[in-house]
Amino acid sequence: QALSFAHQMRRDSGKDGKIICLSMGPPMAEEVLRYCLSRCADMAVLLTDRALAGADTVATANPLAFAIRKIVRELLNGDSDYYVVCGMQSVDGDTAQVPPQIAEELDLGCIAYVTEAKFKNNRFEFTRIISGGSQVVTAKKLPVVITIAKYEYPLFATFAGTRRANKMEIIRWGADDIKATHIGVQGSKTTVIR
Repeated sequence: QALSFAHQMRRDSGKDGKIICLSMGPPMAEEVLRYCLSRCADMAVLLTDRALAGADTVATANPLAFAIRKIVRELLNGDSDYYVVCGMQSVDGDTAQVPPQIAEELDLGCIAYVTEAKFKNNRFEFTRIISGGSQVVTAKKLPVVITIAKYEYPLFATFAGTRRANKMEIIRWGADDIKATHIGVQGSKTTVIR
């Protein structure tokens, strides 16, 4: 959903932007990133390291935020005209805490539960779910974190896109590359007892 949404934002804005996918996980997460590349992404970064294992939401958001800073510095040349587009929640943790924690780590605004975006007057307007209905908002300044609650327009991989994705390099970073302050079990604020 987040990838299709980012693709729509790039298309609607008419700007020549990049879609860079980022995932933190084991080496096999490369398969998901290749699928993202086959759908429309321009680049992919896999944050993978045994030191990152066992992370709670804090120790997940912190390394992701450090990786985003590195992406902005090294791949976007320090440009602040970007959006961090996230799914609302992961399928394994289901807490919906990581995206807002990433926003907090990066000191950015967060527009949560987005279902639609429209490009008007040279800026995006986002429709988001609120208690009792929906609301249309815009970011006062960029960058901003967006969480996607629902998006009905999936973007499918093409044969040509899949061939292209299989030839592309996936950037791999470990804990030493990003130098995050809270990683793995030691950086977690919570412990699962049972």
